[in-house]
Amino acid sequence: MFRLTAWRELVRLIMYEEPEPERIDDWSLARRVEVASEALLRDEKDELGCFFLVLAAVFNDIKGMVLFEQYLNAKGRPLPHVVSEYAGQWRGNHIQIHRWLAGVLFELMIVIRKHRNGLIVGPELAALVASLPRDRRDAWKELVDESLVDGGAKRDRPHDLWQDIRNSASFHYEEKRLARGYLDHFRDGRAQHQTSANEAAMYSPGNTMKTSRFYYADAALQALLYQRGRDWNHDKVDESIVKKASRVNDVLGPMIYQFIRTRTGKPGFYYPAL
Repeated sequence: MFRLTAWRELVRLIMYEEPEPERIDDWSLARRVEVASEALLRDEKDELGCFFLVLAAVFNDIKGMVLFEQYLNAKGRPLPHVVSEYAGQWRGNHIQIHRWLAGVLFELMIVIRKHRNGLIVGPELAALVASLPRDRRDAWKELVDESLVDGGAKRDRPHDLWQDIRNSASFHYEEKRLARGYLDHFRDGRAQHQTSANEAAMYSPGNTMKTSRFYYADAALQALLYQRGRDWNHDKVDESIVKKASRVNDVLGPMIYQFIRTRTGKPGFYYPAL
């Protein structure tokens, strides 16, 4: 039975073809609205305006990563055990999305912590949050609580996980940790279970950036991300990152629209319930 299964798997891989790209959805943006720029940010001392400018930048950055992921999914997800140039580049780009999202989440939490004794508990922001639907208020409270928590076990504090990933695999490159990821994938991973993905370091020596890729670096970063997740009791850290980022934008969007409405009187929109 084992030999038959292995033979079928071999035939499947031999006959495997890279996925055909799907049509990528258009951006379908809502109609553009114009407001006086000084209404949203009066000057550098406009604390609420500065804060919401950051929230808008975070919203756009998270959305950019989501669009990147949609593009990859439209290109076609390779089968899990396939090792090819296409599969290597697809997985490297996919893990990059998760690494960057973790960094953006932590940077947002830094901004919230910065205002913990002022704006976050002040009447202006409180009134704006109070105007949101109940599920959005709960989501905002959850984000603030996670950003400000200091007590308890360190591994129970989500912002510490995002900080760890941000410092070692997102906006900083920590050499020893990256080397640990490389060794976890190739040396230790091969010792535990040798596969076509860890039996050798791979790269594509193209004569342009477009045709070149260092797959072994992707493997090291992926192993590092998963290792950090396991260390913080998150076995599916990539899924946790995407889920958290989506929930963050689901509350930032309505909050920003409410801010614009209070400053300009322009209408926003209402998200469906979470």
